[in-house]
Amino acid sequence: MKVSLNRAGLRLGMLLVGGLVLTSQGCGSDCTDAGYTPGTEIVFSRALSDSETFQVEVTADGQTETCQVGEGLTTCVSLVEPLWASTKPTVTSGGAQVPIGGFAGVHVFGRAWARVKISLRQDDQLVAEREYSDLSYKSFELNGDGCGETALSTQTLDVP
Repeated sequence: MKVSLNRAGLRLGMLLVGGLVLTSQGCGSDCTDAGYTPGTEIVFSRALSDSETFQVEVTADGQTETCQVGEGLTTCVSLVEPLWASTKPTVTSGGAQVPIGGFAGVHVFGRAWARVKISLRQDDQLVAEREYSDLSYKSFELNGDGCGETALSTQTLDVP
């Protein structure tokens, strides 16, 4: 599995690897701080080549981040963390199957958003774009049973 080098991406990578364990095993009084915040997971319908660079623009309730994502490159820092899957089937913390083969989606982190818009470009050409509203959230105990809940909404983006 590939993981971006920023702190948020590294956190997400750990959750992608252990997400099923964290959501299925209780830890009683031994809570594990996974550091995962509420948000919206947007999983692509197919993975994008990890050898190419993509421009991602996300606007969530009026907050916008524009960044670049590619192999060894992630300029996302304030709102977006990329989802990567290389050769093994991967499931997000929200339970969505991530397509293998590269850049597979984003997690828009920070809180339970009411409206999220994503634009995905390559070489300034629009690849995919979608706006999500009326998002529904499910709560997960990612830090273990009785250790607090995290609200996640999982959406898909059709990538031709």
